[in-house]
Amino acid sequence: MAASSRSRRLLKLGLSTAAVGTLGGGYAHVKDTPWWSSLPPVRFGRAAIAVLLASADYKWSLRNLEYGTDEYRSTMKEVHQRSALRLRRMCSLNGGLFVKVGQHIASLDYLLPREYVSTFKVFHSSAPSTPLLRLKRVIFEEFGVPAEELFSELGEQLGVASLAQCHRGVLHDGRVVAVKIQHPDVRKNGYTDMSVIDLLVSGVSFVFPNFHFQWLAREVRANLPNELDFQQEARNQEKFSAMFKHLTFIKAPRVYWRYTSTRVLTMEFCDGGKLDDLDYIEKHQLPVDEV
Repeated sequence: MAASSRSRRLLKLGLSTAAVGTLGGGYAHVKDTPWWSSLPPVRFGRAAIAVLLASADYKWSLRNLEYGTDEYRSTMKEVHQRSALRLRRMCSLNGGLFVKVGQHIASLDYLLPREYVSTFKVFHSSAPSTPLLRLKRVIFEEFGVPAEELFSELGEQLGVASLAQCHRGVLHDGRVVAVKIQHPDVRKNGYTDMSVIDLLVSGVSFVFPNFHFQWLAREVRANLPNELDFQQEARNQEKFSAMFKHLTFIKAPRVYWRYTSTRVLTMEFCDGGKLDDLDYIEKHQLPVDEV
């Protein structure tokens, strides 16, 4: 009876929280229309729909199965996989903070089902990218001049993360730099998205009492202001460099403050490889044990 009552409460909660964005969110969830993606009601609706569908899948698929049986475990794995794919798609479409949460999920291999961890690991190596033209608009908004006045070249994409992406650039004096630029809508949507994530996590916890992941939402919220402030990141980078300047094998790229703002971080370009890139390590004959 309690479980049934809890399920009805989830349905009411889900319908009310998704009401504003259900139509637009549902459409964008299917059509992947970029124009819709930055609208708060659509992002809200898309997230609410994905969470509601995943919750309903668990309730419906496991409703008549005895806990602990082989059939229960097999069905649970299938639901885990379906739900992980559904939620990853939603995070990818919403981008920004949702991808950040997805990256956290991919790191919780000691806590979450394998299906979730493996499905979300894609966010560790790739995230939704932003066209360079839109990033140049961010530069203009931050500095009041076109990107071409700051950089003689700004082209090759070096990497994409949940909140920003990095491009290779060249200053007008010839210095090669790495330019980290915040995705255009991240700051605008960040705190709204965080409230949506808080609400949905609380809703799922209400229906599934054993779901204890409010701490993850709290952690992301606590770190959000610093992660959105690239000037703070630059100060931390310089502090790190000063602390370890006596170690020749550690290098933090120099910050070019003239070309750095809250949403743009310009650094000395340092070529290198990832810690887990075995081909790079072998090619450069680096001692694996020390790495």
